[in-house]
Amino acid sequence: MGWIEDRNWADYDMIHAVMPTETLSREQLHGELYRCYRDFYGSWRRRLQGIFSSSKLKRKTYRYLAQQALLQQFRG
Repeated sequence: MGWIEDRNWADYDMIHAVMPTETLSREQLHGELYRCYRDFYGSWRRRLQGIFSSSKLKRKTYRYLAQQALLQQFRG
């Protein structure tokens, strides 16, 4: 159906939205994913443990969430 809009394989990491849904654009879906991750991984202790984790995927996830939070602060 031609839904996949992102051909960058680095974005296929369960953090980025690579295709829209029938009712949400990629940007809206990306925002919802971010909110879900933020709500689940939200405590400061958990965030710091994640940022300095020995797991590369966990570090990447937490650093991405921290980056998004900073960007939202600058925008809003």
